[in-house]
Amino acid sequence: MRASILSFLAVVFLAAASTGAAAQSCLTISTDYASYMSGSTDGVNLYASVLLDGSAYMEVQPYPYCEPIENELSSVTHTPLVGVTLGSNNYPARGESGCPDCYIEAETDGTIANATQGEDYNCTWYAEVDCSFAGLIFNSSEDGVTIALTTTYGQNTLGSQVILDTRFCGYTPACSNSVTPTCGNPSWTVQYSSSEECNLYIRNPFIAVKVNGVLTECVGVEFPASGPGPCS
Repeated sequence: MRASILSFLAVVFLAAASTGAAAQSCLTISTDYASYMSGSTDGVNLYASVLLDGSAYMEVQPYPYCEPIENELSSVTHTPLVGVTLGSNNYPARGESGCPDCYIEAETDGTIANATQGEDYNCTWYAEVDCSFAGLIFNSSEDGVTIALTTTYGQNTLGSQVILDTRFCGYTPACSNSVTPTCGNPSWTVQYSSSEECNLYIRNPFIAVKVNGVLTECVGVEFPASGPGPCS
């Protein structure tokens, strides 16, 4: 097996926020958090991961009436929370809390075992940071996303090109059935080491990513094949 698993739906959110009206004139919170979602397949199962990391900065204005807030900041903590829903299964996770300007992170992983070819599975996620003083200070999420396991057989009809240490092999569909493949149509590229030759035929399972029903990306893993095969 030669895998070329790419991340999809890489979403980065950077935000700046302030607390509620009671402390608004005293406290400013600047956040530098990022959240990412990635998916992969081994040709049988589907996987999704969500990662949140970063830090924040809390500044108290130098006014006498702000001193009570400044005194409270010594005990303030920020807690990262993430979750992903795959199909009907939820995978939440809570990272370790830290001080406001400490680096914090949280990660969760979900799996759809023995995924059915062509079936769209719900894949929604969220990433949040909760401040013990100001409440929710970071929030990112993605709804309306589905992923499906599809397969495209390919033939190396487009040759190859070597750039630095990588050989790029061009494939077009080689389907033994009368199906227009969901992914890899009309062509796609597979990466090899520059010392390797392209496989003449491959079987390429993909994650087909849809947002609100529209295909947005295909993420694949490649296996050698002896000839054309059924596509989905």
